[in-house]
Amino acid sequence: MDQEPVSLKAIEKSLDGLYGRWREQNGLVGRVCPALLSQKGLEAFSGKRLAFVDDVPAVAALFAPELLATSWGRLRFFIHAKQQAAELAQEIANFQPDIVIMDGMLQGEVRGWDVTRSLLAKAPQVIVLGFSSDSQFEKRFIASGASGFVHKRYDRPMACLLELASIVRIFMATA
Repeated sequence: MDQEPVSLKAIEKSLDGLYGRWREQNGLVGRVCPALLSQKGLEAFSGKRLAFVDDVPAVAALFAPELLATSWGRLRFFIHAKQQAAELAQEIANFQPDIVIMDGMLQGEVRGWDVTRSLLAKAPQVIVLGFSSDSQFEKRFIASGASGFVHKRYDRPMACLLELASIVRIFMATA
């Protein structure tokens, strides 16, 4: 069953609305102190330029509130549609992220580890983390140069984000 294409503008608008609702629910409307937005345990993402790469907008929306808050809004979602691996890697590199959270299975024949390899050839300083619901992809991500891998669990998004943040902390401490 083919999915109807979703425009990036529609996704960004949806995520902006989601972030606004999150700020309202947490009593943060009108406040501009980014430190208040950081979630405990996610400090490794604080103020970093984050790129989240997936082909399913609902997945991006699931992880959006905490990532937006802890990155102080310096987050960009790359929803893979039809780009080839090298093309997507260039789009991500143009954003100049500090950290990339990369899905394993993107649309068509594009795989996250291929995008990772291409991205790191262009921007070797970027921390890329493989993030997939299929834990068998871990070896492929590590072989492509990723700094780590986390098994994506839709039922425990915060636990996944905490695990991603712990890998970033360890990597930054040893770099």
